[in-house]
This record gives sequence, structure tokens and C-alpha cells, in this order.
Amino acid sequence: MTLEISPLRKRREDVALLFQHFLGQAATRSRREAPMPSADVLALLTDYDWPGNVREVRNAAERFALGLAPLAGGHSAGDGLASRSMPLNVRVDAFEKSLIEDALGVARGNLGAAIEALGLPRKTFYDKLKKHGLTRRDFARDDAL
Repeated sequence: MTLEISPLRKRREDVALLFQHFLGQAATRSRREAPMPSADVLALLTDYDWPGNVREVRNAAERFALGLAPLAGGHSAGDGLASRSMPLNVRVDAFEKSLIEDALGVARGNLGAAIEALGLPRKTFYDKLKKHGLTRRDFARDDAL
């Protein structure tokens, strides 16, 4: 049986609920209190087209939980105050993870293309995937989600 679900750009009312769900999970994983998204952040998220669908919402929530902007050009938790209080290594790891996620998203999960775009040796790339808990499957485009 195949279950077809409309893309998030057609179900904007689901974005805030999904974001809150993933935000709670991300905060628990990072052993932090989940920041409360402002009305501006929720409006930004609702207006976004979500080409990566649910995977991209999850990634945005993880970035926000770490005090980073959920979307490029977006607003961070506490307008950046949370990220300044985090140790440098945590911020660098979050930034590195977001760059890898972006490269994999653009490459639609094609590892070779992501490796080339990042200019990393293959072994280093795979080590970083493991470090950040990322898999190719998370980034293969599936418009059914």
C-alpha cells in the first residue's frame, strides 16, 4: 500500500507542530531546555516552502535548539544570545553539521557530490557523517513526505 501525503508547502498549518515536536527531541538530545520560538520565527517557518519537507523541518529545529538560525537568514533562539553562551566547540560542531546537511540536501543525498562540494577527503567526510549521526537516506529527495 502506498500512502501519499502532500508536501509541507501545501500543509503549512503542520509546520509549527512538527517544528515544536522536533525541537523537543533536539533539546532532549543536547541536554538543553528547548527555547521558545517567537511569533516572528514561527511566521518565518510557516512562510517557508520546505523543499526538504519533514527532514528539513527536523534540521531547522535542531539548529534552533542549539541557538542557531533555523533557516538561512532567519532568527536564532534569543536573537543570538543562546549561541554566545555555548562553548566554541559546540557552536563549531553545529555549524559543521549544518554545512554537511546543506551539502547533502543540495546533492539530494548523493555522497560523491556532497564530498566534492565540501572539498573533503572521502574518509574525513564519512567520519563526520558518523560523528553527527547523519545518513544518506535522510537527504534523498522524497516528495511524498
